[in-house]
Amino acid sequence: MKNMITTRYLTKAPAHALLSVAANSARRVSPASLNSPTFRHRAVMGLFPAFDDANPRSAAEILFRLETPAGQAPYFLIQSATEPTVSNYPDIVTKQVELQAPPTGTSVSFRISLNAIRRETFTNASGKRSYKVKPIPLDHEDTERTTFGPWLAQKLSPALDAVEVTNHRRAVLKDPKAEKGRMTLQIDAVDGIAVVRDTTALVSILTTGIGREKAYGCGLLSIRALS
Repeated sequence: MKNMITTRYLTKAPAHALLSVAANSARRVSPASLNSPTFRHRAVMGLFPAFDDANPRSAAEILFRLETPAGQAPYFLIQSATEPTVSNYPDIVTKQVELQAPPTGTSVSFRISLNAIRRETFTNASGKRSYKVKPIPLDHEDTERTTFGPWLAQKLSPALDAVEVTNHRRAVLKDPKAEKGRMTLQIDAVDGIAVVRDTTALVSILTTGIGREKAYGCGLLSIRALS
């Protein structure tokens, strides 16, 4: 099958640049604001024009994650179908890229951030239905529940097969106490290797993301073919 290609905008926005943009809009921010899921959402969406849509992030297919490379300043990697408005911010760089799904059978490395939780519904003593949020157990945990590795493989199927996690970092973000409707969000940042199985399914994940909480920095999959 021929390689499938989709064009998107890829933006690299240094964290300090988005903190500066927020500060200029009279918001109270500090470096600690990067640990706020609400700040991350507002900072990224603030780079785009207003959309006449009930879900602007979905309409523009905006996906992002915060990258924290060792020894370097953190930055937001943002992928979108709509070009962001960043001409006034010289530190923010945008380019058009072609998202390619390599042929079936190609070995790839991948990176993704996910909200690895499970919502369990139950009925309380008064008969009211509610739910609890539980983290997906880590692979080393002694449990009968599905652990992270198999859970991730299922999420990436049928696009990728033979999924192997090479690095996994779990963090819990919290909005500051002053934030109305304070939010708590678990993010699992994952590096791994896999084999392309279904190119059509892979293109779908690459363009629209995967899983919950895409508005807060989850779901963006990046891949690279291995020689």
